[in-house]
Amino acid sequence: FAASVADVAFAAEALTGRPLRTDRQEARPPRLAIARPPYAQEAAPDAAQALEEAVARAERAGASVTDFAWPEALTAAHEAHGTIQDYEACRALGWELDHHRAQLSSLLAEQLEAGLAIPHEAYDMARRTVRDARRRLAEATEAYDALITFAAPGEAPAGLQSTGNSVFNRLWTLVGTPAVSVPGLTGASGLPVGIQLVGRFARDQRLLAAADFVEKALAR
Repeated sequence: FAASVADVAFAAEALTGRPLRTDRQEARPPRLAIARPPYAQEAAPDAAQALEEAVARAERAGASVTDFAWPEALTAAHEAHGTIQDYEACRALGWELDHHRAQLSSLLAEQLEAGLAIPHEAYDMARRTVRDARRRLAEATEAYDALITFAAPGEAPAGLQSTGNSVFNRLWTLVGTPAVSVPGLTGASGLPVGIQLVGRFARDQRLLAAADFVEKALAR
């Protein structure tokens, strides 16, 4: 989290020692691909409009933008997410469940107990599904600097009961690709609505440069 993509890149370089800063060279127009997952209907009109507006501004600034051919393997990995999360969560928090169940929220406790019922074979199959998705994603994104897609279903939900739906973030976390959410647009009630750029594994600098370019295009 930072005030700008350049600040994220600066901090990431300071922490890792890797050459990630975006302010040392003139930004070149990135090669972007619009990623619309099969579950894109979960995006509110605000989010859909923000994505189209971000693409239009990036193109006007000189970016090359094409549609991304969504591999079926990514959909399979998205569907495997719950199995992996619940199987691992109940083991990571097993002590808390055994000794302090009453202090856990009912939602978390029920999720952890459901994870205990997941067969080892189902977890292993889900892991294989994700491994295949990583390979397919690397192949499908070879010609691009980044994918441009939804960051969230829309504006932040009202109140403090929920941080919102993570449907457009789970897959990228699961397959381990770098991702950056860029603000700059607003929804119907005036709250921020951003867009997300996703890069190839271990190509963080290329992704940050593309995100920096899009951020500046949105600010124009």
